[in-house]
Amino acid sequence: MEYCRKNKDTIKAFLVYKFDRLARNTLDHQTIRALLITYGTQVISVTEPTDDSPAGRLLETMLASIAQFSNEIRGERAKNGMMERFKKGYWSWYIPVGYRKKHIEDARGKIIEKTMEVDPLKAPMIRQAFEEFSSGLFSLRQMAERLDAKGLRSNLDKRICQQKLSHILRNKFYIGLQCSKKWGLEIQGHHEPLISEPLFYKVQSVLDGHRTNNSRQMRQNPDFPLRGGFLKCGHCGNPMTGSRSKGHSARYSYYHCYNPSCDHTAIPRADLNTAFEKLLQSIEQTDEIRQRFREKVMQEWEKRYKTLNKRNTQVQKDLDEIEAERKRIVALKVKEVFDDATYQEQIEQIKERTALKKLELHEGQTDEYSIETTMIYAERCLKDIRILWCDLNTAQKKQFQTLIFPNGLYWDYPGFRTADLAPSYLALDALARNDEPLVSRVGFEPTTNGLKVHCSTAELPAQGSASSSVIRH
Repeated sequence: MEYCRKNKDTIKAFLVYKFDRLARNTLDHQTIRALLITYGTQVISVTEPTDDSPAGRLLETMLASIAQFSNEIRGERAKNGMMERFKKGYWSWYIPVGYRKKHIEDARGKIIEKTMEVDPLKAPMIRQAFEEFSSGLFSLRQMAERLDAKGLRSNLDKRICQQKLSHILRNKFYIGLQCSKKWGLEIQGHHEPLISEPLFYKVQSVLDGHRTNNSRQMRQNPDFPLRGGFLKCGHCGNPMTGSRSKGHSARYSYYHCYNPSCDHTAIPRADLNTAFEKLLQSIEQTDEIRQRFREKVMQEWEKRYKTLNKRNTQVQKDLDEIEAERKRIVALKVKEVFDDATYQEQIEQIKERTALKKLELHEGQTDEYSIETTMIYAERCLKDIRILWCDLNTAQKKQFQTLIFPNGLYWDYPGFRTADLAPSYLALDALARNDEPLVSRVGFEPTTNGLKVHCSTAELPAQGSASSSVIRH
């Protein structure tokens, strides 16, 4: 086609063995024929003579339609054949990670059946991934990093990214089932399961955000958001927990040391929670610092935005290359280089790679449009951190307070021990002093009021009082 375009009005005829070698549907045939006519070239089938008369064009169109009909019949037969094979429990598409191809040969070495078997190298790592993730102690990113460190790769020799890992953990293939959304079928396969059904559904519970660990659920009591390892006893270093005691007319809630041999008195829940709210209030930033923070972040974002555009350009280039590869595979299928099963496997791989690249491209676009929303939320964290914490549910409070105080807090009876803030808050000291770096240097001891929080050692008010003043700036 390109040669005919470059040699317009020079090439008089474009020869094909049969019209079905030119295109497999009528629309494509007519499109190619019309394009070649603009180049001054006529399509001629050496086995199906036609001419440029009305009858000849009608015959050519009929032959193109017959070619399309024949191709669709073959496609329907291939589809039905694959469905029947699927219903019998045989997998015909991309082999999941943890399995590998297996060819069964007869006595003469001829392949009589294509199947799969457990990969002795990858299968143990997949099993371990399910077992470790079911504990609820790892995120998808952490688990993907662990698998990468162990050297696990996909069957295309690619790293196991978060999206791929999520697909693996959701795939019922590993418990012996074959599922097809297209056909709405779920069939017991002939392949060997890698994991048990209870383990699989436990992983699904973790992925859906549900934890089966009873002690973890118990720590979500809204009356005690600081317990669960975040708050520690300043005397013995053990975690502090919470409980209720029955009085004469009501039940009272207290924080106390988890260590039974620690003889320090319990602290009323309301008093300690109020003390923590005042601690949060003490690190709220002024309007001036928040403005400097916004300006600095936006400067850094401009740099990142350029990098983001460069990455998106590369991702789009990768998508173009994948599309070119898809067209090449389609062209080879037209030439019947591939059988239907091999062609389908190649196309499934192309679809998976395309989906991953489009997701990567979408993530870059999401970053582009979410910066303003992120800045609004960040500024609120700097201004109204106490109110923000109070508005969260218990699980969110635990995550939020750990982000601010990554090492937790110690209660020194009374008052909090000097709190170590996260690096992101320490970096604000540089802004307060008008320094250039956004992130503080390693080993730097911040001195700005409110960044390194000191707590008073004044006694808490007597039990039953409305509040306590335990924070001293």
